Amino acid sequence: MKGYLIVNGFLKTEKFQELTCFFQKAAKELSIELTVKDNSEFPVNLNGDLINSDFTPGHPDFVLFWDKDVLLARWFEQKGIPVYNSARCIALCDDKRKMHLALQEHQIPVPETMFAPMTYSGIGFTNYHFLEKIEERLGYPMVVKEAYGSFGAQVYLAENRKQLEEIVESCQTTELLFQRFVSNSCGRDIRLQVVGNRVVGSMYRYSEDDFRANITAGGSMKQYEPTEEESRLALRAAAAVEADFAGVDLLFAENGPVVCEVNSNAHFKNLFDCTGVDTAREILDYIVKKQKDIFYAWLVYDRTGAEKNADYIRMHKQIGRKFGIYFELKYVESLCDSCSAKDGLFDTIKKPDFAIIRTIRPELSKRLETCKIPVFNNAYVSEICNDKGKTIRYIEDNTDVPVIPTEYFSNDRLTAELLKTHPDCVIKAADGHGGTQVFRTEESVEDIVAGIGTSDFVIQPFIDGPGKDVRVYVIGNDVIGAVERTAADGFRSNFSLGGSVTNYELRPEDTACVDKICRLFSFGMVGIDFIIDKDNHFIFNEIEDVVGARMLYSCNPEINLLERYFTFILDKLLQ
Repeated sequence: MKGYLIVNGFLKTEKFQELTCFFQKAAKELSIELTVKDNSEFPVNLNGDLINSDFTPGHPDFVLFWDKDVLLARWFEQKGIPVYNSARCIALCDDKRKMHLALQEHQIPVPETMFAPMTYSGIGFTNYHFLEKIEERLGYPMVVKEAYGSFGAQVYLAENRKQLEEIVESCQTTELLFQRFVSNSCGRDIRLQVVGNRVVGSMYRYSEDDFRANITAGGSMKQYEPTEEESRLALRAAAAVEADFAGVDLLFAENGPVVCEVNSNAHFKNLFDCTGVDTAREILDYIVKKQKDIFYAWLVYDRTGAEKNADYIRMHKQIGRKFGIYFELKYVESLCDSCSAKDGLFDTIKKPDFAIIRTIRPELSKRLETCKIPVFNNAYVSEICNDKGKTIRYIEDNTDVPVIPTEYFSNDRLTAELLKTHPDCVIKAADGHGGTQVFRTEESVEDIVAGIGTSDFVIQPFIDGPGKDVRVYVIGNDVIGAVERTAADGFRSNFSLGGSVTNYELRPEDTACVDKICRLFSFGMVGIDFIIDKDNHFIFNEIEDVVGARMLYSCNPEINLLERYFTFILDKLLQ
């Protein structure tokens, strides 16, 4: 197993070097090839690559991120590489305000906290009226903290209004927060080291001369056995900021422990000196175990589709992480270039455990499957369902599901004469998607020719009915939901073209049609579309291989389609 230990290239003090040595020693004991890299080695190129000749996408197996360079951490995550702790966790813990908001969201007890209002660099606070509400609420003494700070160095105690103003003035435009002083914990706290879902070590920190107990600020330490309540609270706090590991500091409030802060990259040398607990070994051992359950996956889009679906891509990555799936966005254009060579595909690219194809390229799906990479949807579904003529014929030949009578034509047959012989019909590009290449045959010949482009096409009679259709969302053989679409104008009911959508409850006869179609394929996730005729019956229309989710979410916000999909995929892979 290979990993990078990312450290800051401009902060190479003895204290930080000690931690690096701890990790290197633990890595050697666990047979991990851990390479120390500093963040200055990785200037991020936002075109998608790192300016670093020895880096290839998908390598290393993981990154242990012992720095606060959040943008670099996010870049590694975008490449599908597991990062410990995650960029989100580091960002939450680095800004004490964001950390407290996350703790509040999870109802974690903390000292009463208020934030300073935002001001601008070069302006500062032109008045201190806001301090009146803060001192009225929190009283004195009051703890003042800079939002960004470590080792207790940016934490102050104000005994009165004069001191409070002096502290605020000295901090200029630094982001600040104010907290009620926990007098019962003056000069003492406990540090609990959390790794995974365990408290692996703890120590009691105290000072006779300072309200802060930090060892760096002159405090002392001794071993401490946390209570069950304290351990539970530390685990909840770490989970609230989505930490794989963290140093959680607790204060002794009158009514029980409260969280002072959560440190994503807590220094653990003092804990080792006090307790003998090797936090580096605990962290790397946790990573090794977790990596065994990790899946590296490709999420494949064309570049235009990726721009339009940026939020959906983020959803894949965020939800995927909960399942141990780390997605790397891959552009179909670059993958297809690689596929053009007969041999050598993936020589320099780490193969994924599976790929989700979110664009219409059946030839790429076939190539990936040839390389023994599971693809969702599989190449067969992609080939059949992205050709409207093939889909109709396949359903018609193998089921008794009603279909629209369909004629299939090669592109060179698209002439004004042909359209005249098919009045009051619908013409569709065979490989069209999203309703943008669908026309009535009486429309302008020029518009039809331009819209169909170079595609082959099908012609179907116009189905008389209420102007509605139904999309059924299917994962595997299971119906997840269905929506009814109504055209806003004309006959195209696509949501992306302005159609309206409502939830649809399938009738037994509808479900029977869906089941017959599902038995013909091994679906991943698709949308099966039916037109409703004048007698309110289903007529099969087409299958969307690259199915969108906005319509389903708009009608059924409680359905988490991706969670269902990822569960299905992992079940298939682990069979």
